[in-house]
Amino acid sequence: MPLRKMSKVMELPRLVQSKDIERGKIFYVALPFTQGRPFKFVEKDQRIPDLYRMVEKKDGFEGVSEPRTGRRRSENLEIVTGIKLRPCIVIQKDQYNHNEKYPFVVILPIATLSKEHKQKPIFKHLIEYNDLDQFYYLGNDCYITVNDPKRVYKNTLFYVGGNFKINESEIDMDELMLRFAECFEVKRIRRKNKLD
Repeated sequence: MPLRKMSKVMELPRLVQSKDIERGKIFYVALPFTQGRPFKFVEKDQRIPDLYRMVEKKDGFEGVSEPRTGRRRSENLEIVTGIKLRPCIVIQKDQYNHNEKYPFVVILPIATLSKEHKQKPIFKHLIEYNDLDQFYYLGNDCYITVNDPKRVYKNTLFYVGGNFKINESEIDMDELMLRFAECFEVKRIRRKNKLD
C-alpha cells in the first residue's frame, strides 16, 4: 500500500528560555479550558455502577455552592477540559523570571472581546475610558483580566509569532500593576500623586 503524502503539520513556537522571560512581555501560555458550549460533563450513572454518561448543561457547572467561598463543587461531576494556547502578560519580578531554578511564572491572561461582549455596558465603558480596576483595555478588541492572576510552569510558555496584534511597548505596566494592587488591596503600590 503506497504511503500517503503527509499534510503540513503546524509547528508550535519554541519553549521560552528563562533568560527571555521579562515582566511586561507577552507570550502564549498553555491553559486548560472547558470544551464546548453548552458545557459537557462526564457524570456517574446513579443506577448502574461503573457506568458514566456525557451530559450537557447550558449554564456551566451546576454543583453545590460552598457557603464560605461561593465556589461550586460536585462529588460526581467532572468537567471535560482541553488545552488552549492563550496570550498572556508576565507580571512576576525578573529576579524570579530569570532564575533557572525557579520553575514558575505569574501571568495575567489576555482575552478577546466578542461582538456580544462589546454590547454590554461594562465593556462599552472599558473601551471608551479604560478606567476599570478589574480590566485593562489593550485596543484591537483585547483586554487583560487584572483580577485573574495565574501561577504557571515556565515550560507552558511559548513565544508569540510576528503577526501578534498587541504591541507590548504600548502597555502602561505601572497602571496595570496599580489596578492589580487595587483589586487585591496591596497597600505598597500607590498612585504616583499620593507619593508626591
